[in-house]
Amino acid sequence: PPFAVRSSGVGEDGSGGSFAGQFSTELGVETEGLVQAVRRVALSASADGAQRYASKIGQNSIPMAVVVQQMIEGEISGVMFTTSPFNGGEILIEYVEGRGENLVGGKKTPVKKIFKKGETADGLFGSLLDAAARLEAAEGKPLVQYTYHGAALACHHIAGRLCGRRVPL
Repeated sequence: PPFAVRSSGVGEDGSGGSFAGQFSTELGVETEGLVQAVRRVALSASADGAQRYASKIGQNSIPMAVVVQQMIEGEISGVMFTTSPFNGGEILIEYVEGRGENLVGGKKTPVKKIFKKGETADGLFGSLLDAAARLEAAEGKPLVQYTYHGAALACHHIAGRLCGRRVPL
């Protein structure tokens, strides 16, 4: 099966700054290309742009781990802010059809859904709201990326923790 090879840098996304777009992600990597893909993603922490940004926000180094996940071709993919940047009492969910790179790369305009903290919902949104509550309680980090495919939800907490692995809805 193909894999997604993603960065998971210490401090990659936190209260002091976000390295969004600075590190590499490689999608659809076949088994024979895994070692090279992991090296390229790990080395993206030393790229000029990443180093300039780290210096700008006062980080001297960028410790980097690499996450290898089974690739899921998303029917719906998106990001969820467990604390909306616009209203701290809300959860903001944005999604597009297909891969998440369509959203983060600006290729598609996302659909936006807003929920009050503590609100409940069914199906995909219920699963995301449950994950939001668990993660915020455990980690205090506000951002999750997710992909939905075939009645299963796979999500990746931006701080590098998995919040679900093909969780049936």
